[in-house]
Amino acid sequence: MRRTVLPACAAFLALMFAACSDDDGGGGGDGGRDAGDGGDAGDGSAAADGECPDVPQITLQDAGDEPREAVQLSPTPGDSMVLQTSISADSTHLIDGEEQSVVDPPDMSFALELTVEDVDDEHIATSFVFTDATPTAGSHVAMEDAIRGMAGLEGTLTTTRAGALLDVEIADRSTLESGDGHEVPTVLSQIDWQLTEMPIPFPEGEVGVGAEWSTFGPLDPSDTERCVEVGYTLTSRDGDTYAVEADWHRDDTTDGYSTEATEDGADADAFEVLSETMSTSTVSTGRLDFPVPVSSSTEAVYASVLEVEQDDGTRAAEEWTSRYTMGFEPPE
Repeated sequence: MRRTVLPACAAFLALMFAACSDDDGGGGGDGGRDAGDGGDAGDGSAAADGECPDVPQITLQDAGDEPREAVQLSPTPGDSMVLQTSISADSTHLIDGEEQSVVDPPDMSFALELTVEDVDDEHIATSFVFTDATPTAGSHVAMEDAIRGMAGLEGTLTTTRAGALLDVEIADRSTLESGDGHEVPTVLSQIDWQLTEMPIPFPEGEVGVGAEWSTFGPLDPSDTERCVEVGYTLTSRDGDTYAVEADWHRDDTTDGYSTEATEDGADADAFEVLSETMSTSTVSTGRLDFPVPVSSSTEAVYASVLEVEQDDGTRAAEEWTSRYTMGFEPPE
């Protein structure tokens, strides 16, 4: 959980570069996860980079107050829930210290229906379908069309009985992403991000209110050299209902990674990432009789300093700050 910020933000940056290039001449995948044992508590800042476990590990630091009980999800095949989900972003962009205009992607609102399909001793498989997809109007027409096109999108979310995410599979994703333009892949990356953030990975053993645990693993399944640690706190428990807070923060000062401009202009702005800061804070409430929470609210911040090739061939320092708000709850 919470290791998908990097690809989501990279896709977002690609959209921002394209939008700025088009408008004002400025600069410019599915993952599987498992739960195990081990790892240390901390703030996740470049912890033990290059030594990430192949799959995220869960460690219980504090069992919390009495009374304590084991946490195991207990849904029944056929159980279903409808959620209203939302994703919004707000960004600032500086070139050599001067603020630039930014075309933020539209806010996204989706009606999401989830149905428990299969439950065994180790896994829970839950199907999902987006029955409605609505963008805000007026900010980016191609993105608005891409968002509306997500109506009917379906797939499967699989967790352990303790809630740890194993896989999110979006049906026909490669076909959907094979068309022209970056808008559909960008929207899909945002949806994938939200889906992978939904489940709560509970620790093994008995826990009570105030329990603290963490996951430790790759920042992203495709980036196993960079690790992140996510801290969780059980803030309330009443029978089968619970509330959990989760936070992580990572600062990177890197030797840089870069993209190169292609001849056909698909990557109009070659850039080198000099530093990145990523953090999220989430509050979720749910019931143990369903594999994802009933409601959740996440705030995420991604800040980066880049050196970007400009249209005239010179290179300039660019600073991006993107603030994401993401959540879901039952419809009114």
